Amino acid sequence: MIQPKLAQQIIYEVRKLLDEDIIVVDTDGRIIASTDRSRIGLFHEGAALVSETRKKRIVTEEDEQRWTGVKMGVNLPIMFRGEVAGVIGITGSPEKVSQYGELLRKMTELFIQENHYHEEEDWHTRSLEAFVLQWMEQREWDDLFLNKANVLDVDLTVRRQVVLIYYPNTLLLKPILRHFSEVVKQQSKTIILRWGQDQLMILLDAEKTMDQFEKWKALLEKQLARRVAIGVGSLQPATELKTSFQQAERAMHVAKLASTIVLERELTLELILSDLQSSTKATYMERTIVPIMDDQELMETLSALFTHNFSYKQASESIPVHINTLHYRLKKIEEMTGLNPKVLEDQLQLYLAWRLFNA
Repeated sequence: MIQPKLAQQIIYEVRKLLDEDIIVVDTDGRIIASTDRSRIGLFHEGAALVSETRKKRIVTEEDEQRWTGVKMGVNLPIMFRGEVAGVIGITGSPEKVSQYGELLRKMTELFIQENHYHEEEDWHTRSLEAFVLQWMEQREWDDLFLNKANVLDVDLTVRRQVVLIYYPNTLLLKPILRHFSEVVKQQSKTIILRWGQDQLMILLDAEKTMDQFEKWKALLEKQLARRVAIGVGSLQPATELKTSFQQAERAMHVAKLASTIVLERELTLELILSDLQSSTKATYMERTIVPIMDDQELMETLSALFTHNFSYKQASESIPVHINTLHYRLKKIEEMTGLNPKVLEDQLQLYLAWRLFNA
């Protein structure tokens, strides 16, 4: 049965094409949407008969006198999967409005089919997201879990490699996601889903090369007109999905710094930083960059230097500021932290603090 919200959407779309008054009626004969809002909730005897007989019915002036809640026009059954989902009616002279009848019915049925498809797609997406969360946390797979996997068409027999893709400050529209998914999947058992507001998670069923990741990155950046970052975990048994996910997260922390691609197996320093206790990190930060952490310009300057391998020219151009301004800021960093960004040992201390700040 058509729900009132969908019925009102149908009225809205049809109104763009026709000036005549339109009603949508449920299978019990109740008007659930209308261009004339005063009719909503009223019983429509003609539509009830159409729902019962599954046949179009012309409503004449005589019918207006003997049937409850009707107006002259034409009423047509809306079919969905072989059943009457509701009735759509056009008010006006039957000779005039009948010519629109079949076109209107077909358009309405297509609208319902499309809406149903999107609802099923949304349900599958939400269910898959919930399942993956459960997958990462559940150490033992019971029958209920295995049944969910079967319903969602998730293959638990293959190894998985988690890839996270970060796309900041932009909207990933469904058509873009759909096209990207087709490119990535290519008939494989790979799973792709949104992960939060600004990330995609890909569960690959086989390892991919850096060349492949670079192609995906270029494709998304072209479609989104934004830089993206990619963090890649290792290929793990399906039971160890969480391990690959945590690896991808570690890689993503680094990838975000320069909008690049980072494979977890290439990380070295990050393995040490990730094992540090929170209290140790806090103490180290206190002894290094805490005095400048609230100064956006100075933190921006450090970021520019570290992401451009301490090239003053490239760093100043990326901010952008004059190179003399850059040197002034470096002097200010030294005065506030006691660490000289031009001295290698102090550079290292600042770099570690900066990495902890961005972790």
